[in-house]
Amino acid sequence: MALLVCAACPRQWAQYLLTSTRVAMRNGYTGRNIQAIAFDNIAEITLSQAPIARFFNMGTLVLNSKNEASLISLHRVNKSEFIKTCIDACRP
Repeated sequence: MALLVCAACPRQWAQYLLTSTRVAMRNGYTGRNIQAIAFDNIAEITLSQAPIARFFNMGTLVLNSKNEASLISLHRVNKSEFIKTCIDACRP
């Protein structure tokens, strides 16, 4: 039982949020934004998937900003290729 609690806690720690103007990483416990990047400030989106993650259609998305000062890494994203396409479509 303790192992299940330990496995579930980190999963709920970070929540990823796509709004009409930005991508945000939010603390799952407090609801506060940790990081955010506007769609028009995204320079590049990189998708990385290990073979097992590719099988389960999961991956890590890294969003690089145009000013090179910040990036957001979205880990263990389900349907990561679809999410990448959606973010690309929202960028100007």
